[in-house]
Amino acid sequence: MLIGTEKKKGTTFMGLVKIYCNGFRLLFTNASAVLILLGCCFRLWETATISFFQQKYFKVYQNEYALYSSIMAVASFVGGILANMVAGIIIDFFDKRSEMTIPMICTVKAALDIPFCIMTYLQHTNFWLSMTGILCQLVFAKGWTAPAILILKTVVDPSISNISVAMFLFFQNLVYTFSSATMGILSRDLDVDPVRNPTQYGKLISSMTVIPAALSIPFFLVSGYKMRQIKRAKIESGEMTKKQLEDDRMFIKQFTRMGTHEFENLVITQRPIQQNKVVFKKYVTFTDLHEPLQKQLTVKSDNIRQSRSAYVKAKGGSATKIDKL
Repeated sequence: MLIGTEKKKGTTFMGLVKIYCNGFRLLFTNASAVLILLGCCFRLWETATISFFQQKYFKVYQNEYALYSSIMAVASFVGGILANMVAGIIIDFFDKRSEMTIPMICTVKAALDIPFCIMTYLQHTNFWLSMTGILCQLVFAKGWTAPAILILKTVVDPSISNISVAMFLFFQNLVYTFSSATMGILSRDLDVDPVRNPTQYGKLISSMTVIPAALSIPFFLVSGYKMRQIKRAKIESGEMTKKQLEDDRMFIKQFTRMGTHEFENLVITQRPIQQNKVVFKKYVTFTDLHEPLQKQLTVKSDNIRQSRSAYVKAKGGSATKIDKL
């Protein structure tokens, strides 16, 4: 039995379907949300191509291939931490000074990704130059996901903010599937291989990373300007407060400390909490609580009932009907 809950009318399966369909409609009729999603899709395409085909490309350096694997085992972990730390520090320092800080992080990181990809894939004669490009990319071009999700959550209606995050994760999986399939089909049809013809393979993977990164830049910029307008309007109307702005910064910090799968679990577990502010009364059962807290609640409940009973008797009424806690 839930504490202080009442069965809501209309919470049927079809009712939930209607709610989500309405959420999708509000999301995809929002020009700002569509722009930021398109920018994320282009950037995710580049990220997926690197994730699936970078290791194959480095077979170009046959003598250093084992060294590449050893370096990447450490660099992927350390670079991801540094990239997220840099993004968090920049947001903490500049976000209070400029409303365009968050979209500019996404834009600048996409712009920096272009020369690093060219440095890595468009030449195949210098192993250390390629490794420098990868390391710079890990440190300076990553860490854009949390700011992009925050832009998306800001420009959509608050009632569908959770659906917008779910759609981002859905598009991420979709883009990863299509990008890997496209790269595989092109390399097969063009008959390019990193060992037999490294120049052609380098050009292919460069085009599949540089072009999407460049295409994402205008979408991040335009959606950033729209986010600034929406945020100013919300602040003027009182819909957004300073506390909510600080919560947004904490969202980025929390996201950058966890992986994608952990974040998906966080979204799923916090979705009902965000949709209903009365979290304790609606979603916590008495049996879920630890024993000391159960005793405290029992004592509090008894004290409240006794106080109400005394008050009713003092007024000359009956103490038999006392509202439940």
